Amino acid sequence: MKLSYNEAFFLCLKQWGDMIREIKKNPNELSVVTLKLSWCIKNGFKGVRSYCFFCEFTHNADESCETCPGRLVDPEFCCGNLAYDYRSKPLLFYEKLLKLKSEWKCPLHILLFLHIKWYWRKARLFLRGLK
Repeated sequence: MKLSYNEAFFLCLKQWGDMIREIKKNPNELSVVTLKLSWCIKNGFKGVRSYCFFCEFTHNADESCETCPGRLVDPEFCCGNLAYDYRSKPLLFYEKLLKLKSEWKCPLHILLFLHIKWYWRKARLFLRGLK
């Protein structure tokens, strides 16, 4: 799947926001990888590399972490950083994503477009389910 930098950032934040709500409801019940996979399936995203939109963007760019959207905002960002590892410390990882978000420079018109595109996607998935 071809994603722009802004799409990757937007979808990553969407995915992790939903996952954190689920983790807070049911702590220690599901693994992060399982939650990432189920979120992608539920929202109609098939074949996303590592069920991660940053990884998907990076793969389309050059297959190295150097072009990860998180690293483009903070050169020290690494999803496996022991201080906020996404697998073992998902709440701290989400906090790190929110810090990155505060530095993410996305023009307002693009952000608005991404929200409209997101809700259009959700509506199409809903309507397909009615058939």
